[in-house]
Amino acid sequence: MKIELDQFEILLALEDYVEKKYGMQADFTDYSYCTPEIKYYVPNYVYRKTRDGKIKTNKFGTPVINRNKTTYKKEYLAFNDDCSINLYLESEY
Repeated sequence: MKIELDQFEILLALEDYVEKKYGMQADFTDYSYCTPEIKYYVPNYVYRKTRDGKIKTNKFGTPVINRNKTTYKKEYLAFNDDCSINLYLESEY
């Protein structure tokens, strides 16, 4: 089953959450008050290398990631009125 929530429905849910959790009355649908944005991280993978400079691979041929040297870049996305969130749910029965 697909559940699609558009930006307006999500902002109304956030208003209810802020009111219940923090006791504040907020109007997120008024854009002069709040500009919603999404923060996410993009990994910059660093791969392990052999002594001669070739990238190491595992038994499936996939490059091996060096987790200690991998960095993450923070990026932002404006959550405009043309955005929505889709949830795909499966029934247990």
